[in-house]
Amino acid sequence: MFRSLFSSRQRTTRRKRRSLLQGIEHLEPRIVLAADGLSIVLDYSLDTNNFFSDQTRKDTLQRAATVLESRIGDELGAITPTGGNNWDATITHPGTGASHQLNNLTIPLGSIIIFVGARDIGSLGVGGPGGFQASGTSAFLESITKRGQTGIDSSNSENTTDYAPWGGHVTFDSSPTWNFGNEQPISGENDFYSVALHEIGHVLGVGTADSWDNLVNSSNFFTGPAAVNANGANVPLTSSSSHWNNGLESTLPNTNALQESAMDPNLTVGTRKQFTVIDWAALDDIGWEVADTFAPTIDAISNITVDEDSPETLINLTGIGPGGTEVQPLQISVSSDNTNLTGTPNVTYTSDETTGSLKFTPQDDQSGTATVTVTVTDGGLDGNLATPEDNASLTTSFDVIVSPVNDTPTIAAIADLELVENATSQVVQLAGITAGANETQEILITATSSNPALMDNPVVSYTSDSATGSIAFQPIATRSGSTTITVTVTDAGLDGDITTSGDNATTAITFDVTVNPINDLPTIDAITDLDLLEDANTQLINLAGITAGAAETQPLAVTATSDNPALIPNPDITYTSANTTGSLSFTPQDDQSGTATVTVTVTDGGLDGNLATPEDNASLTTSFDVIV
Repeated sequence: MFRSLFSSRQRTTRRKRRSLLQGIEHLEPRIVLAADGLSIVLDYSLDTNNFFSDQTRKDTLQRAATVLESRIGDELGAITPTGGNNWDATITHPGTGASHQLNNLTIPLGSIIIFVGARDIGSLGVGGPGGFQASGTSAFLESITKRGQTGIDSSNSENTTDYAPWGGHVTFDSSPTWNFGNEQPISGENDFYSVALHEIGHVLGVGTADSWDNLVNSSNFFTGPAAVNANGANVPLTSSSSHWNNGLESTLPNTNALQESAMDPNLTVGTRKQFTVIDWAALDDIGWEVADTFAPTIDAISNITVDEDSPETLINLTGIGPGGTEVQPLQISVSSDNTNLTGTPNVTYTSDETTGSLKFTPQDDQSGTATVTVTVTDGGLDGNLATPEDNASLTTSFDVIVSPVNDTPTIAAIADLELVENATSQVVQLAGITAGANETQEILITATSSNPALMDNPVVSYTSDSATGSIAFQPIATRSGSTTITVTVTDAGLDGDITTSGDNATTAITFDVTVNPINDLPTIDAITDLDLLEDANTQLINLAGITAGAAETQPLAVTATSDNPALIPNPDITYTSANTTGSLSFTPQDDQSGTATVTVTVTDGGLDGNLATPEDNASLTTSFDVIV
């Protein structure tokens, strides 16, 4: 049975000038599938004023369509005119404003077709569903009116709870200063993306569908349960009942961010609007199957403990996804609340992967705790990470505990030192003394000598926490040789107690002290003056106390001279080197009297131990008088 059907449902809406931003990658009019749900075909064949000759404008319009497709799961039946089944779609021509018929359009399964264009219309945009007239079988007519949806009552629209348009039209004003880019509009620009979302929303039935009208009460409030839940009460409408009341705010999906709703009648110049929770709720209430949105996911990360001065640390990230059944691109960022401890962490991640990693390197000589926050962000309903207004994110945090390590204390090196035998007391300055980088423990300094026969252990002068100190020492008299002085700096460890040596750290430096020998004078005891009578016999005088000098062993020679050989000839010496005793003898000259001074000289072999090389030999003389 054939019959005719007519619908003039071509509502258009006009928007006052106020304005908002965004853009995505899309090409010519085409079908973009949203999972197994709605596909919006944008048809530019009636763009007779060539408004969309610039691909950027098409891209932005397609991005708006993609956002709305992304959550609508309805799969509308196809409209396929054949044989005696005929229909004419009716719209307002977007290029001329005249009523326009399209004969026997074929609407693919799951699709609606929106004819777009522009002209000077005095408002930013108008849009709405198309009308039609048709004749044919009941099944064909239902394919137009119901498109497989069960909540549509063709005989009594007041019973309709669903919506299934064949498509419609959207006309944009050709005269404003538009923002067609991905970026937010600047002052004075009207955001094309925001207007596109709004007008396609009207094509999808917001303010235009029978199922919308059936939810508007006598007080001009929208009573759809999803919208009421989102608003917390019935939703006030404008006087035309086709928009939310001006200025109505709602949150963006999966965020706490408030925004003026997309389907209120105004758009502030220089701003952008996304579809909010209440806008999506309206689509749900009028019969569209609006899918849930999901925050992206990432597995929790356990706290991690590392030692101070540890090398780079790698942490694996798992469970990364867009959430639910979503397929948006993802990005991961990481931050630390204490970069003085962790440095700046960095992430390695490729979108669509379920795993990634982050790395950080504890800063030198630092300990403490930092909280590292990892944020996963999805591309939102428009699938574009560069348009953050609709992006959803999830954060997970973990603590990095850097345990302190007792750094070794420090002290500056000390140069070797040369002294001569019998040197006076020496003071050597100590510098660069610390408990270690960024540490303040108590410090103890000790010093030892490796050759106590040459030098006793030095005496340390130091007050803890000071960066300087000193040691004092003196070679033992008449000693020569070398010794190694070891200066040890000990800190009090992590427990700060110098008496608990188990955790103390030490640093030791050494330097050599060389004591060069000098040739000490040899020795001989003094000899008492001697009184004799004229013509006295031969005299023998003992010599004692003969040495090469303190702690010396060079060969020795002993000689004696008389300053008056006419009275006392030069004495004869009897001495064997290394002995401490010897003797001299003399016989006064006959028949002589007077006084003679006898000088006894002891000579050592010098530092080279060689009496034949007099340059370094040392001598000591002692004298006595002989009185005849």
